[in-house]
Amino acid sequence: MKEKNGIIKIEAMIKDRKLIVEIYDTGKGIENIDIAKEPLYTTKAELERSGMGFTIMESFMDELKIESILGLGTKVTMVKNIKEN
Repeated sequence: MKEKNGIIKIEAMIKDRKLIVEIYDTGKGIENIDIAKEPLYTTKAELERSGMGFTIMESFMDELKIESILGLGTKVTMVKNIKEN
């Protein structure tokens, strides 16, 4: 978030042998999710960011869903299947 003030909410639950993590924010939103998911894409190259956040999430999780509305914020849902021993 550009501003230092805002709300970020993180919820985690286990349901039907799945770990579900949902992260919500009230930031500016993501203009183009497909572009934002590209490896090495960043809107702040001057801050030495790598642009790998969504790529890392996709690598570790079984499902990744990103929803965003400009001016209202973003919701990221990550799902990891829990295997039986």
